[in-house]
Amino acid sequence: MSPRPTRSPHEGEYEIEPGVFVPRVTRILGCINKPALVGWARNTARDNTIREAGALFALAKATGAAAFMAALRKRMSYAALTAGTEDAADLGTMLHLRVEAEMRAELGEGATIPELPQTFVDHDGVESPHPVQNAYGSYLAWRKEHRVVPVRAEVRVISRLLGCAGTVDLFATVDDVLTVVDYKTSKAVYAEYLVQLAAYRALAVECGVADELLPALVARFPKTAGDSFEAVPVPIEDQPRLMAVFRAALTLYKHNFGR
Repeated sequence: MSPRPTRSPHEGEYEIEPGVFVPRVTRILGCINKPALVGWARNTARDNTIREAGALFALAKATGAAAFMAALRKRMSYAALTAGTEDAADLGTMLHLRVEAEMRAELGEGATIPELPQTFVDHDGVESPHPVQNAYGSYLAWRKEHRVVPVRAEVRVISRLLGCAGTVDLFATVDDVLTVVDYKTSKAVYAEYLVQLAAYRALAVECGVADELLPALVARFPKTAGDSFEAVPVPIEDQPRLMAVFRAALTLYKHNFGR
């Protein structure tokens, strides 16, 4: 099996001043166990193995099981096993870039709005509507159902006290209430998302760009047809508990990575 790609020594970190790197909030929260993500990765590897096995079926009939297993092992590189994981990440990036550009354009920042793909072709050559269109449609429905007025988009927030940083997707007035908003295209709003928003709120307060009572909202724009938009607030009364979880994750991160 091919080796995993090499990583930058500062991957998952921000350079907050020349030569000074701190971990991103999302990198820190990567230390938290994610059962749903593990199951998804397992199923992705299984499905990719089945696909490759199907492609080698004729070879198995012609040359026998030993040759089939050898050929399959050769095809099961890291890239083959993880094919599709990049698609999910790319979809989230597509939506983020489109929404960010629209928000910046509304703020008069002259952003170029990227086009979103209309169709998707799977590994078997089957064409279907691109899942990013469903996520984008959910975003448009949110904007239609609520008064969302952007204030600042893609805002870097830094904590010198905790030694970390993050990027807030959006500060906006949502139904006339200033709110910190984070976009997700996942299948659900997972517990670590609430911790992430609590950390962003704390960092924003330390940076002086937000009040400690600032409402926070996870806006989930689903990529699966039939799934519904979800807006989950992060109650201010949960802030101390959620920050305790974040500090525990930060301690684990420092233990694992030595910084």
